[in-house]
Amino acid sequence: MKPRHSKKYKKVEGAVATSDEPLGNEKVIRAIARGFDVLHAFRPTDNFLSHSQIAKRTELPGPTVSRILHTLQALKYVSTYDSGKFYKLHPHVLSLGYPVLAQYDIRQIARPFMQELADYCRGTVALGVRDGSEMIYIERARDKTVVTALPLDIGSRLSLGTSAQGRAWIAGQPSWTLDEIFADLAVSNTAKWPEMREGIKSSIELYRETGYVTSLGEWEAATNAVGAPVFLSDGTCLAISCGGPSHRIKLKMIEDLGRRTVDLANRISRIDTGR
Repeated sequence: MKPRHSKKYKKVEGAVATSDEPLGNEKVIRAIARGFDVLHAFRPTDNFLSHSQIAKRTELPGPTVSRILHTLQALKYVSTYDSGKFYKLHPHVLSLGYPVLAQYDIRQIARPFMQELADYCRGTVALGVRDGSEMIYIERARDKTVVTALPLDIGSRLSLGTSAQGRAWIAGQPSWTLDEIFADLAVSNTAKWPEMREGIKSSIELYRETGYVTSLGEWEAATNAVGAPVFLSDGTCLAISCGGPSHRIKLKMIEDLGRRTVDLANRISRIDTGR
């Protein structure tokens, strides 16, 4: 089965991708698309954002941002602070994400096995799905005895081209789809693309030899990880990664963790397909 690909947003360095670029036809309601641009402006590290910060990140006109924020507040998707000077996401936003997570019931099945590997390596094991030029965590297990494991949770995003999880997803795709994937990444990572492309190609070669890929300080400095694709019965490809700080996930551990991650990926695939 051919993998399904979604339209990608054009990435602007330091800004949120705007919605009228990938879908420029009369069937698209731009007001709705821009509303989602505003929601996407909020990052996990943001407690609050001002009107001007949101306008800068979305590259939308100030009056447009004002109207969108007023609408989102009325619908309880954002709330205000300090007499309306600052905005934050309202918990009601979670209602949008849960139906998606519920579709991946493999998460509950996989989690105990993910926890075993996380405890073994004293790091973080995560299951993710592709979203444009990024991967999104849909499940995560972390060694409970270590405070400094990767501080990422469900919903966290990683680079498709530099993270072990992203590279694992790419490695699991049919060869005839790679040109399209590379073209998408070249647009969203213009300056970094030549180096990123070489890293991905090396990862694909490693995957063909071993069944896993690596990211050794390439996604984030002082962070090492391995990854492998997970193939579900409906044709969906997920990816699983295992990693952590380089002082704990040392280079001498990579081969062992790579094999264990492949075993885990295969186990999840077998459970889902009933083999």
